Amino acid sequence: MDLFGLPVSMKIILGLALLLLILHSVWTLGYVYGIFLVALCFITGFVFEILGLSYGTVFGGHYLYHPGTRPTLLGVPLMVPLIWAGFIYAGYTIASSFSVWLNREKPSKHNHRIRDFLLLTALGGLVVVAIDLLMEPLQVKAGNWIWLDAGSYFNIPVGNLAGWFLVTFIATGIFRALEYHMPKRPQSINKSVFLIPVIGYGLLCLVFVAWALKLSLPVLSLIGFLAMFPITVVNVVLFLKWKRDARLSQEQS
Repeated sequence: MDLFGLPVSMKIILGLALLLLILHSVWTLGYVYGIFLVALCFITGFVFEILGLSYGTVFGGHYLYHPGTRPTLLGVPLMVPLIWAGFIYAGYTIASSFSVWLNREKPSKHNHRIRDFLLLTALGGLVVVAIDLLMEPLQVKAGNWIWLDAGSYFNIPVGNLAGWFLVTFIATGIFRALEYHMPKRPQSINKSVFLIPVIGYGLLCLVFVAWALKLSLPVLSLIGFLAMFPITVVNVVLFLKWKRDARLSQEQS
């Protein structure tokens, strides 16, 4: 099985999505910070996958990937840390976009917003956990990996959700700590670009919901929809309010 057995068209789409992720990170964070964040997400996901496969503790139990999945490195399909990179980056960016729409500065040594630092890092983790609530049972159903230790959530260990939160919290926490101690000058960019990952997140939700319904998993589709879609809706509502306030401010000046 090559890259989860995806057809060439889907591999191209995934490749373009990865390219868009890198371009978006460079656009919003600059070359050094942007590429560093994507690499950090990839490496963190890869390291914790090795630990999870070896010891079965990180994600609440032992699991195995489909033996035919290629290419792999140290037993981990390389597609997996790429997916981690995309999801963790989405968690970081979506959490940050809430601050943008609320006109709050990033936490840094200049404003000492430790509370915001922790809230944004935790919010990023919850954004990614919401993805796993919907995706994990679908991937197991598709046979891309299997759990050797059954659990109470669609036969998946609940500890898997804690593991996803932990991995995301660590990766984004490291990067936010870098931003805190070495803040960059605010870049002159169109802040509406922060809405791109939000839209992608909403579309991913709808794709997974449709997949769950196709596999006759209506309860899962409902759980996933209620976990992911409100994040998109609330974000878009705040964005529209931010745009309106910015327009009114410009008209008054």
